[in-house]
Amino acid sequence: VAPFALREHAGGLYAMAVSIDEDNESLSRVEDKVRQWVDNTNFQMDDNRNVMFNMPYLYEEGKDTIYQDIEKGLGYKQMQRYFPIKLKAGL
Repeated sequence: VAPFALREHAGGLYAMAVSIDEDNESLSRVEDKVRQWVDNTNFQMDDNRNVMFNMPYLYEEGKDTIYQDIEKGLGYKQMQRYFPIKLKAGL
């Protein structure tokens, strides 16, 4: 995994969404939509955990060509974002 480090997390529920990487407008739009969705469910954001993300294109050159194909097909890199959620109190 070099030069990256593996991180363990406590687990739990996450609302997952994909945005355009390196595009702050896309990041904001996606976060707003996730928060709107959460507001209309029996979940709430879990402020005790951090939003996590994954950039699937950061794999070893030449070995994970599927992400290169996705980027070529879409015309941009994707960022997968994981928003921690939990059941609303009292449920």
